[in-house]
Amino acid sequence: MLKSIFNYRNSAILMLLVINFLFSFKYISRYSNWSLFISLGLTFWYFALMKYDFFNRFKEKTISFLILLSLVSAVVLAFFVDFKTDLLSLNVDRWSVIQSFWDAVFKNEYPYYAKSHLNNPPGPMPVYFLIGLPFYLIGDYTLMPVLGLFLLLFLIKRQSNFEYKNLNLLIFVLSSMFFVWEILVRSTVFLNSVLVLMVFSFVVQNIKNSGKKFYWSAILFGLILSTRFVYILPFLVLFVFYLKTHQLSISNFIKWGLIAFLSFVITFLPLIIFYPTEFLIMNPFKVQSGFLIPSYYTLIFIVLAIILSWFWCESSNIFFLSGFSLFISILIYLIYHLFNSGLKGAIIDSAADISYFLFCIPFLLFDIFKHQKI
Repeated sequence: MLKSIFNYRNSAILMLLVINFLFSFKYISRYSNWSLFISLGLTFWYFALMKYDFFNRFKEKTISFLILLSLVSAVVLAFFVDFKTDLLSLNVDRWSVIQSFWDAVFKNEYPYYAKSHLNNPPGPMPVYFLIGLPFYLIGDYTLMPVLGLFLLLFLIKRQSNFEYKNLNLLIFVLSSMFFVWEILVRSTVFLNSVLVLMVFSFVVQNIKNSGKKFYWSAILFGLILSTRFVYILPFLVLFVFYLKTHQLSISNFIKWGLIAFLSFVITFLPLIIFYPTEFLIMNPFKVQSGFLIPSYYTLIFIVLAIILSWFWCESSNIFFLSGFSLFISILIYLIYHLFNSGLKGAIIDSAADISYFLFCIPFLLFDIFKHQKI
């Protein structure tokens, strides 16, 4: 009985409900004393969307129309927010970090000396900023989470022909507080996490092969790792599982790893070549080291991912455990700040950045919606 209740699918849903509750409680509390009850009500709504097939009796044309309407609504919401919100009034500076980085580049200045409008240095690695470059050039960051939603839907549609589930997914994401927050503050986490999921899916399919895609999977892994180093956790789950089950030989893994490492290092070459002294003084490794949490916690997260993979990973739950490795790491990060700052300080006053929970959301959504039954 308990095993059927606490299966991987239900556990993924529970994590998504927790994340949405945190976002709802934090931001609704700024406007209402009823934030706890409203957040609980929203949680029941999210649960219903994840568990029940509201649209499976609709005709295919109706579902296709509603999917199109949902996507158009996401774009309209993005443009409405862009028109109504003053960027400089935001207390989140992910868009500003990208802006200041590229402003410095185009002025021939060392970009890791740049500061956002909140006076924060660039923390992410070079490919993160390359992903943000098109949005910098058009001068609009609200479409970043919308693009992430499009890509996630595309990836899941390739795994499942059940259109009504795609509609469930869209309505869940569009009504979720985390996605509304992403658009409002021009955050980049959702898009980057979806791109990581896409690379992860490509690596799962091709790391065991011997053709060109084997090499491309290594190159893409090296590139996507040059966004945020925390994204190594889901890949550790995969590597340990394939090595443990002998689906990947040690020699092939070493060859793959060397290619990935070179791909990763190449992304830093322009900085090292043109700004060698500055790079030694200020670089993303120094910015990230111990900035959000003591650096030794990173080792704990890595060991945790390895343990999860070694004892529980199966071919059917790779995506779930990969998302879980990210979720549990951010949960530990949150607990660390709860002990140091208290509930109000950690969540309401933002000593802990709950938006990091978005790292795991695409993995959890993919695991839930790619199966034939929700």
